[in-house]
Amino acid sequence: MRVRNIRFALSIVGSLLLGACSSDSNSVSVLPGGENPTTLPAVDGTSSGTETQNPGEQSPTTPLAEVPAEPVVSTARIDAQLQPGVLDNIVLDDGAAPITSGSWPRFTPDTSWTWQLLGDTNTNYDVDVYVLDMFQQLEGDVIERLHAQNKQVICYFSAGTFEPWRPDADLFANVPMGGEHYAYESEIWLDVTSPETAKVMANRMDMAVALGCDGVELDNVDGFVAETGLNITYEQELAYQRLLANEAHKRNLAVALKNAVEMIPDVAQYFDLAINEVCLVWNECGSYNAIIAAGKPVFHVEYDQTYVTDPVARAEMCARSAEINMRTLVMPKALDGTFRISCDE
Repeated sequence: MRVRNIRFALSIVGSLLLGACSSDSNSVSVLPGGENPTTLPAVDGTSSGTETQNPGEQSPTTPLAEVPAEPVVSTARIDAQLQPGVLDNIVLDDGAAPITSGSWPRFTPDTSWTWQLLGDTNTNYDVDVYVLDMFQQLEGDVIERLHAQNKQVICYFSAGTFEPWRPDADLFANVPMGGEHYAYESEIWLDVTSPETAKVMANRMDMAVALGCDGVELDNVDGFVAETGLNITYEQELAYQRLLANEAHKRNLAVALKNAVEMIPDVAQYFDLAINEVCLVWNECGSYNAIIAAGKPVFHVEYDQTYVTDPVARAEMCARSAEINMRTLVMPKALDGTFRISCDE
């Protein structure tokens, strides 16, 4: 679930000298564990994109070539968050206790959803929540149009890696980094023990507020099970996740945990929902019991093309999903909106 367009990012450097400059969501890397997603007729007319991996295991598959795109992106709505010195005003508390009181959206296991990180967003789905790439929304009125339909928007960003094409890349100048991500060589693992890392992520949450996002999805917060070059421990990652969840709630943003299933028992009180990729494949869906038992949803995606082409296999998979009360979609790995199949329909 990565978007690549470094050439575009470099083109806006001159216009963002007073702030940060880098651009996201402009090309697709095929996710670990599979071929290029097959382009199929829209099953229900949706769009989507993400990465598939078993937390803690490096994929044996080398990502295929990236496919560039050329959107025109303006940072007008987040300029205030990109000015020099803005991070100096962010004070981060610890996450020793969860923040549970506030006006951010609450969801239930019955909350319906869709997920799209690339391409023109299909705003016609009859769902409660859209999960979209935050930086894709720097221009246009998708969030406003969804709000007009009484739909809520959760904005995705990577909280554990540095992506040099993002508009706020310059804000990472003092953030300690480790090695390359095992699936995406252009991404670098971040030192989650550094206050500078947390400050940049808090700044991204300020951007999310400025854009009108109702919540944030935190990706790549499982460095404790990866070869990061930083020797991140479980306890350090746990402190980082709790801290970011509290920072989201301070801003009245809902917060979604992406994968990192090992940590769910210790963070279920901090997060409002979870987003999982292919837990049925890895036999990990039971890890989400603490989330579901707390009355919170698990948004779940499977990418196996068998579920697209074989109705019987899909029905069996959906039945397994229903047994554990997950909201399951079948989508392309690129999460580009080419098709969407919901187990609830």
